[in-house]
Formats: sequence, structure tokens, C-alpha cells
Amino acid sequence: VQKEISADVSTDLLLQNALTRRSLAFDMHRLVNFEAFEQWTRVLIRAFQREPPSGHKKVTLEQLGSADKELFRYIQRETRDGIRMRADGSFPLQEALQQAMAAPEVRLHLQPLQG
Repeated sequence: VQKEISADVSTDLLLQNALTRRSLAFDMHRLVNFEAFEQWTRVLIRAFQREPPSGHKKVTLEQLGSADKELFRYIQRETRDGIRMRADGSFPLQEALQQAMAAPEVRLHLQPLQG
């Protein structure tokens, strides 16, 4: 029986640390370089810390999770030919990540909701 892996994300710092550990894991497995994945971490943290416009709520952890899931769905669709580093040193996963970070269907989840 496989145990579910979880991380304490009860503060902004703990959230950032958990996401940074994930960036390191992708880098260690030579799927995406650390800095490229950290760009996504910064997008998530900025959305979470941003003050919402009047009449809206702050972005929640659930919204960050939804955006993250949609990001990986996008990446999955774009990397059907594989995710390992190519012979030329490029990373297919990294290229898909860059596209996914800008995709409207991903960014939609990071918008403050009306409250």
C-alpha cells in the first residue's frame, strides 16, 4: 500500500519551500532545469500573495492546486513523444512547461474570484 505524500503548506514560506523542493526534484531527474520550474513556483506564489481587486477574494490554495493540475494536464498533452532530455540537450518537458505557464486554461485558475 502506497502512502500519500503530503507537505505542510500552512504558511507562505512552507508553501514556497514545498514548491522549491519539487523544482529541485525535476532538476535532479534531468526533466526540467531548476530555474525553469522555479518560474512556475514564482507565478503561484505571486498569485497567492497578491491583494485581490475590490469585491474579490484572495486566491486560495485550492485554486493553486487547480492551476497546477491544469498545468500538468497541458504538459501531458504536449509531451506524448516523451519527456526525457533529448540528444541535443533540450528538455521536451521544459518546452511544454513554458507554453503551459502562459496558457489561458492554466492562468484562469489563478484569478481572484468574486466575493
